[in-house]
Amino acid sequence: MSVKKEYCISCGACAKGCPNGAITVTRTAVNCTPTKSETWIDAINALKN
Repeated sequence: MSVKKEYCISCGACAKGCPNGAITVTRTAVNCTPTKSETWIDAINALKN
């Protein structure tokens, strides 16, 4: 398996969804484009914690 960094936002969904536990994500930041959506901002902030 390979990860295309240009599509990865470091959310960790792949690690949570891997049935074998073979994927780990060490998140230092969440990469995303700026948004004004309160729902999306809340979701990004939840990922950071």
